[in-house]
Amino acid sequence: MDTRKQRSRQKIVSAFMELRAEKPLEKLTVTELCKKAGINKSTFYVHFKDIYDLSERLERELTESIIDSMGNAEDVFDDPASFTKEMFRAYASKRKIIYTLFADSRSSALPAMIEKSIKDLVYRLRPEYKNDVRRNVALSYLIYGGYYAYITNSEYSEETVVDVIVQMTSVANPN
Repeated sequence: MDTRKQRSRQKIVSAFMELRAEKPLEKLTVTELCKKAGINKSTFYVHFKDIYDLSERLERELTESIIDSMGNAEDVFDDPASFTKEMFRAYASKRKIIYTLFADSRSSALPAMIEKSIKDLVYRLRPEYKNDVRRNVALSYLIYGGYYAYITNSEYSEETVVDVIVQMTSVANPN
């Protein structure tokens, strides 16, 4: 992508994130976003189909970034405690973006996207796990349960919450 297109895309993303922090996705308009970004609507449409396309792409990019920063996510069943710590370290490093992109109607999308990405990764490397009920349920529990426990207990120290979740992980380990 050339420099001008990169700058335009960055303006769009920045304006989107600012507006998204203020209001639900369903209330955002391309017109409002373009005005805030200082671009024409045609420039927006060069990059994205609509507001939802923009949001979905940013969500996918964030999910990929979280998975990439986790190191060996595929080792979830070999070392669930390390996996859990890495997952929450990744969440913590992206907390502001997570709370902006995955607010309101999108609040349940992040754990679903993380689960799908990790399952795809694990099944690609260990196809025998795909039909293993215990592993599938344990992974869903670890990702969804851990995420919601982490998010809803923000009044406690992050380190303490993560430590408790890591301890609970050993109970959910199907090995």
